[in-house]
Amino acid sequence: MLPNTFEKLVQRTRIRENASKMAYRVLVDGLPIKKVADEFNVSYQCVHRALSRIKRALPEGYKIISVVVPEKEAPLLEQRYRVKWD
Repeated sequence: MLPNTFEKLVQRTRIRENASKMAYRVLVDGLPIKKVADEFNVSYQCVHRALSRIKRALPEGYKIISVVVPEKEAPLLEQRYRVKWD
C-alpha cells in the first residue's frame, strides 16, 4: 500500500497513534504481523485488530490486495491504481 493511501484510510478512522504505526508497518512497509507484534511488544491479535480498523475504513467497493511485480513496472501500477476517493 502506498503511504498516501494509508493516510487517507487513517483519516477515516479514530485509530490510536500506536495502532496506526503498527498497521503502517504491515500494510506499507510489508512486514509480517508477527514481526510487528514483536517490534511493538504486543500480541499478534493486537496488530491484527489494528489492521482490521484500517480495512473497515475502506470505502464500499474497495479491497486491499498485494501483488508482486517487476520493480520497473511498479510505478505504472501505482499510478494506474492510485486511490481517488476523498
